Amino acid sequence: MGEKDITEKILEDHNDVFADIINGLIFAGEQRILPESLENTAVHSQYKADDEKVHELERDVAKYWKDQDVQLAICGIENQSSVEKYMPFRIIGYDGTAYRSQLQDKRKEILPVMTIVLYFGTEHCWYGKRNIKGLMKIPEGLDDYINDYKMQVFEVAWLTEEQISRFRSDFKIVANFFVQKRKNKDYIPDDPTEIKHIDEVLKLLQVMTGDEHYKEVIRKKKGVRSMCDVAERLEKMGIAKGIEIGKSEGIIEGKMQVYKNLLERGFSEKEAKEITEIPEESFSNTRYVILSACNTGVTFAPSTLEDNQMIDFFSIKETESQLRKAGWLPNVDQISFVDIFMRRNINNVYGTLWFADDKASAYLLSNFIKVLVSQGQEQDAIAAFSKTQRDFITDCKKGKNPLGYSYPLHPYFWAVGALFGK
Repeated sequence: MGEKDITEKILEDHNDVFADIINGLIFAGEQRILPESLENTAVHSQYKADDEKVHELERDVAKYWKDQDVQLAICGIENQSSVEKYMPFRIIGYDGTAYRSQLQDKRKEILPVMTIVLYFGTEHCWYGKRNIKGLMKIPEGLDDYINDYKMQVFEVAWLTEEQISRFRSDFKIVANFFVQKRKNKDYIPDDPTEIKHIDEVLKLLQVMTGDEHYKEVIRKKKGVRSMCDVAERLEKMGIAKGIEIGKSEGIIEGKMQVYKNLLERGFSEKEAKEITEIPEESFSNTRYVILSACNTGVTFAPSTLEDNQMIDFFSIKETESQLRKAGWLPNVDQISFVDIFMRRNINNVYGTLWFADDKASAYLLSNFIKVLVSQGQEQDAIAAFSKTQRDFITDCKKGKNPLGYSYPLHPYFWAVGALFGK
């Protein structure tokens, strides 16, 4: 899960939730597993390999499924907020360790081991491979002799209404939350169902969404009984925190976010301005983003990439699929860090066209900012940046070498930056 240590007790630790998840996803809602038939098993396991070293593995949660006093199976659940390329190998490691420990305990009958993965991502489906063969290049002629191992992934945010209706525990609330979050990023929780395990539900949402506001809700959870109550707390916190940031740090960004939130909730522009106390002149300020790392302005078209140029967890086909979902058009759009900011309505973005020299970048950017400041209210980013480059060249020609290099006039130094805008 990545942040297991955040949660003292994760939601699936509760037998009613664990049983509900298995019944809902594996047995189509049939109540095959009862909470009282579950028994905790160690999530932290050790085994001694042939090298005489002790190896350790830790699951998210695992339980024995029993029928009276007879153990039937070992069931495990793993939570993922993002796609992990080698997840199938992790699962085979968990399951293999469970089998090995049974052998070491000299059980007369070996229990079957089942592990499912709950994927809580909302931006895209699970695009990684689900079997180990898909992660290996198998030499010709060996495929029939290499055993495969497949993991079971359930994409929570893509569950159907029918599937969600099969749940009876708090997991129904959680599943509905992520489905709605996928459909609408600005979704405000409106589920009035009372939450039984309030701490664990909120901790799960915090970890899987990355939203630290849930920590504050947990800290002040008195009176919180449903997701409607959670939404009310989050809304109040958002407004209060935004104004606090704007006042304490002397910046406008926090208030501006509150302003946008208020407009989305039906407030008029006049009302939103009065509540946030944002100065009128702030609404016309030009925004700048400076990306001084190397190659931030370099673009690529996915159609031109070859297999050896691809990031390792994507095939070309999968890349194009993900880009289309994000709004890019393969064969048309170019992609870069600059492009990402411009798509967020940033008017002026500084990026680099190759591996930048640190001294040259520091000189150009510091002087660029000085020129911008000197322009006062009449800021012209293009003119300011052009002047910065000309000043650099002029200084070098006058014998004022700002870098200390033998060839400071080479375009490698002064032409590395480019200003992008609409």
